Formats: sequence, C-alpha cells, structure tokens
Amino acid sequence: MGLSQFPNFREMTVERMIDVTPHMRRVTLSRSDLGRHATHGPYLMLFAPPEGIAKPKWPVPGEDGLPVWSADDRRPQVHAYTVRRLDLEAGTIDVDFVLHGDHGLGSR
Repeated sequence: MGLSQFPNFREMTVERMIDVTPHMRRVTLSRSDLGRHATHGPYLMLFAPPEGIAKPKWPVPGEDGLPVWSADDRRPQVHAYTVRRLDLEAGTIDVDFVLHGDHGLGSR
C-alpha cells in the first residue's frame, strides 16, 4: 500500500510577518515536530497555497514514489528557502523573503 502523504511534509501556520528592512520580510512559521530541520540542513521547500485558496491540493506520492500534482487552480506554488532561525522549543521557523514589489511570494 502506498503513502498518502510524504513523510517529511509538514503543514505550517504563518504566525507573524516582520519587515526587517524595506526590501526584506521575515515570516515566522509554526508547527510541532520540527526536529528534522535541526539535523537535515538549513533548507526547506515551501509550498504556498494560491491566493484566496484555504485548502490547496498538496502533492501526494504516486505509485513510483514521485509527487503527483494537481492540475487545477488549487495547486500550490513551490519555492526553496533557507531557514533563518529554528526554535524547536517554540515550534517555529523564521524564513526571510526578499521583497520584489507585489510579484513575489513573500511580498504578497
């Protein structure tokens, strides 16, 4: 029987956003069970739902283990980011976004 979700996938909540500089925004994400980020490197793949969509269709493992993506308008945007700060006790991760007007994920 195949997996219904990738084992390292974590749905997170945006806790706060702070503009660090006029061109840099720090977003704090929260979730329990973030210990893997302390041992598996400072990067994460961020899957962001399309604007106005509360429940996107996250990718699921296919029979071959590769992601199966939704073809409709609920498909999330995917970007790689460096973790700026990890607080295991608080269950938070800070990620910095360069602001590119209203076009970038962190700007919106």
